[in-house]
Amino acid sequence: MQQMLDGYLGREYAHRALGCASFGFDPLEDIVVASRRDPEVYGHHRGLLSFYQETHQRAIVMIDEKWEGSPGAEAIAAHIELGMAKDWGPVPSP
Repeated sequence: MQQMLDGYLGREYAHRALGCASFGFDPLEDIVVASRRDPEVYGHHRGLLSFYQETHQRAIVMIDEKWEGSPGAEAIAAHIELGMAKDWGPVPSP
């Protein structure tokens, strides 16, 4: 996933494909790979990203929905959005 993000977001005009304003991207600074497994990221995502609030304005959490005991994609998204909103602000509407 890290290589895919680097390749996609590293393109000069990636923002156009995403339908947003231009943004700076440095894969060494802007991609963080958690050393934990998906269920642990699900439970501890706020703490994993708190360090980056000093240097970054936004965060995106990507997690696989298929793990033992997974509550499913919709429940994972709702849980992470709620937790992230407490630290990073509400998720912008599309």
